[in-house]
Amino acid sequence: MVATACATRQVRLEYAREETDALTDAVWDKNLQAARAALAKGGDPNYLYQGTTPLFFKALRLGTDWAEAFADAGVDINLQDWKKNTALIAMVDQRNHEAMRWLIRRDADLNHRSFHGHTALLLAYIHEDATSIAMLKKAGAKEDIFTHSVSGNAEGLQERVRAGESVNEYSSYGIPALVYAAGFGRTECVRMLLSLSASVSVSDRENGITPVMAVVMSDIPNKTEVLQLLAKGVPNLNITTADGERPIVVAARRQENEVVRLLAELGADVNARDEKGATALSYVTDAATEKFLLARRAKCGDPKRFTCGRGGRRTEKTKVIAADGLYLRDAPSIEATKLTLMKAGATVIILSRAPGKDHEHHDGRTGVWCRVRFRGREGYAFSGFLE
Repeated sequence: MVATACATRQVRLEYAREETDALTDAVWDKNLQAARAALAKGGDPNYLYQGTTPLFFKALRLGTDWAEAFADAGVDINLQDWKKNTALIAMVDQRNHEAMRWLIRRDADLNHRSFHGHTALLLAYIHEDATSIAMLKKAGAKEDIFTHSVSGNAEGLQERVRAGESVNEYSSYGIPALVYAAGFGRTECVRMLLSLSASVSVSDRENGITPVMAVVMSDIPNKTEVLQLLAKGVPNLNITTADGERPIVVAARRQENEVVRLLAELGADVNARDEKGATALSYVTDAATEKFLLARRAKCGDPKRFTCGRGGRRTEKTKVIAADGLYLRDAPSIEATKLTLMKAGATVIILSRAPGKDHEHHDGRTGVWCRVRFRGREGYAFSGFLE
């Protein structure tokens, strides 16, 4: 009897797996009729594709008819992916307002926090998506010290602190409010947090990014203004991140000369090296900033990797880290003509690099286009795949 029951259960499990596979195929093929049939026969609406992402998330992107089909089959509206993102957070990230409205009508959890510490509202503020922000606030999404820090609501910040929230509170992902406010260039929020005794020495727990580094790494237009505000709290301008980065070196690599000069004037060590052995002078190509640094006895950095010729002539020896190699191209674009394949581990000389504000994203990597030399031939390569 027991053996028969186990065998029957096994058959049912295999049948359910077959129908879930059929459901997965239907979603990928965008075949709603086939998806409904698979769900009706026992396909799992809560299935995690490859164990990481709910199939429901992909179905939501196909439209509300798909969402209704999954709901009728009993999908968990607050199902999470491997990073603890709910469907609502995922749709905010994709700016999918139609799917967001559907989820809100279905009573999706408005205040769930993902692995990265994002609520749907915080992520909407990060994306500066006014439609999502209005929709979520109307539905009752809660504000907190982090949403106010990103949105620039200094009065709201003050109210939250007076209500009992700590000015140095960390998000669930370990990011302090001041790091958010500084990194998004919210001057009044930075001023308010400092007036409420926020520490300029706080850093995010994952990467060691301080408020100063958050400013330097960002693309905000008011960097010097925010840095001057932070300087009143006497921050450590030479502290390294978990990756060994230093503020003045990052500013130099991004070709942000005004920021380099300001950091030096505020007390940053012009000869501080990052994990690659670079100093600010290793990357500065602007003549005035080069002169400014040399007047402060700045040195080039690790001579095995960097050269610093007068007049902004710089080189950096690096290696290709892309497992499949990296193409040398005839122009700074992923669409440009491929000149030759530089294999993984190949030595490349960087001759110049685009400003940090011109960063791009390719194959999961962020970087800028660099003019490089490879085996005597010059061209362009994407820095995201260089060591």
